[in-house]
Amino acid sequence: MHYNVIVTSDIRLQHANPAQAGIPSEIKNLFKELLSTSTRATSEGVLRSRKNGRIELTYKSDDGRDMTISFMKTEPTLIALTRGETLFENAVTIYLEEGQRHRSVSYDMRGERIEVTVVAEKVDNRLLKSGKLVLNYSVYVCGVCAEINEMNISIVRDTDNKN
Repeated sequence: MHYNVIVTSDIRLQHANPAQAGIPSEIKNLFKELLSTSTRATSEGVLRSRKNGRIELTYKSDDGRDMTISFMKTEPTLIALTRGETLFENAVTIYLEEGQRHRSVSYDMRGERIEVTVVAEKVDNRLLKSGKLVLNYSVYVCGVCAEINEMNISIVRDTDNKN
């Protein structure tokens, strides 16, 4: 079974701060502002329930990449997030579980393996109850913090497209 949905995503991304010790706090704050982005996007998506109990939400992100968020109905606190491939980046799946560290392997533009570790500070999955999902997590590449993400996903059933 699947439903056409409207997906609204509010994403706040903060790239790791390269500022070193000894730099004045005003400069550090400037780096923090320059390295942070916030986006809000609304797109069409599909919410599917698979026979094996897997729930999948697919939609296009603000940069046009395919996004898939999935989890088992019996284990809604373990989220698989797949960011689709772009010209410069291979598709990668990361796993988010509150308070846990999960490792994945991705590949750079030259095909070299890169270890990606994700630590989720918050996973609040209410997609099936109220159409809301909140994810706060940090991404480490080769052991170095690369970015901090806050995602707020909301879905509503698209009544114009009935299945």
